[in-house]
Amino acid sequence: MATRATHERAGLSRAKVLDAALELLDRVGVAGLSMRKLGAALGVEAMTLYHYVPNKDALLSGLVERAATRAVTVDPRAGWQAMLRGFAAGFRRELLAHPGVVPLVATRPVNTPAALR
Repeated sequence: MATRATHERAGLSRAKVLDAALELLDRVGVAGLSMRKLGAALGVEAMTLYHYVPNKDALLSGLVERAATRAVTVDPRAGWQAMLRGFAAGFRRELLAHPGVVPLVATRPVNTPAALR
C-alpha cells in the first residue's frame, strides 16, 4: 500500500502550493491546471491541497494574489507615487515571468486580503 504524505510531513504551506501552481500554470496553462496534477507536482495526494485552498476557484484567485503580492518590492515609506510606480513595474515583471496568470488577472477580481494589501 502506498503511503500518503500529510500536509505536515510534506512541508507544504499555502505559499508553496501557490508557487508550485504558478510553475505548473506556466507549463500547462489554465485549462491544464488541476488539483491532481498540482498534487503530483508537489508529491502529495490532491486531497492534501484542500488544506491550503478550499477549491480550484480559490486556487486561481490565489494565483492572482500571489502575482500581486510578489510585485510589491518598494518600501512603503517611499511615498505613494514611488510605491505605485514600483508596484506597476513589479506586477509587469511577474506577469512576464508567469504569462499564464494574465487571463486570470483579466477575469478575476483581486479579492483576497493579502492581494488587497
